[in-house]
Amino acid sequence: MGHDDVSGSSTIGERIKAVRLRANLGQEAFAKALGYAKRTLVGWELGEAEPPVALMAKLRHTYDVDPEWVILGEDTIPRSYYGPVDWDRLDRLRADVDA
Repeated sequence: MGHDDVSGSSTIGERIKAVRLRANLGQEAFAKALGYAKRTLVGWELGEAEPPVALMAKLRHTYDVDPEWVILGEDTIPRSYYGPVDWDRLDRLRADVDA
């Protein structure tokens, strides 16, 4: 629907938008939930700007989306990460490294 690219690949912005649509949120509400301005979100969705890496962690925590899919995915179907990753442990290790 309104997507000219027939190769099946999508942009990071389109995948972020897919997460927003799955969450049933408008741009304003989604941007606010992530702690960004609506204009910033619009820029990402349109591919005018690259989202910061910190956004990937927020999408994972808040919307259960695989950060690797957001960055490298081909489709626009949000994917959760069901692999053997202990995210809580990873976050604790990251906190220890930061400290």
